[in-house]
Amino acid sequence: MKDLKEISSEDLMQELRLRGWCTQDMWHTDDVTAKYDCTSEQAMDVLEEVLSSDNYMESTFDAIDDQAEHMEYHTIYDNDGE
Repeated sequence: MKDLKEISSEDLMQELRLRGWCTQDMWHTDDVTAKYDCTSEQAMDVLEEVLSSDNYMESTFDAIDDQAEHMEYHTIYDNDGE
């Protein structure tokens, strides 16, 4: 098996897409360190806190609902229990 460090980021992203993961908009520690004086590890902490926050997740699920409804997809079940 090939060492994952030897595989290009594009090939890794393609493999994730094949497994059902959306990789169109991925965040990198450089997005934080380009603006703030912090280490890569600290930048990863920032990204993990933001991307796992209730506000980020709720707005993402709301946007998914809005887009799916716009595309006229029908829900399988209602998360609100209605």
